[in-house]
Amino acid sequence: MSTNVTEFIEDLDVGDFKEKLGAALSEVAIGVMRNNKKGKVTIDIEMDVLNVEQLNVKSKLKYVRPISRGMQTEEETTVTPMYIGRNGELSIMQKKSLFDENNVIINVVN
Repeated sequence: MSTNVTEFIEDLDVGDFKEKLGAALSEVAIGVMRNNKKGKVTIDIEMDVLNVEQLNVKSKLKYVRPISRGMQTEEETTVTPMYIGRNGELSIMQKKSLFDENNVIINVVN
């Protein structure tokens, strides 16, 4: 099984990322319709090792909303520690470990 994208988005920033994404999409859509100009919502995900079984997942949400005299831009970055499971599945809760009892990465996935 790979990462469940819906759960992943819901786990980011303990659920706040999902709410912020919804608000950004709505704000940009309203700005596009009112001003007849293009808008943009960008999600940037960066990962870095936290410890033996976890990653820090940095999520950046940026949006550009058209307004009557130009554009309004907002950007926010948060970091969420996540576990990585045997199939590379990312989750805020630990599932099947990616490592064996000797802390060696398992090559064959069951």
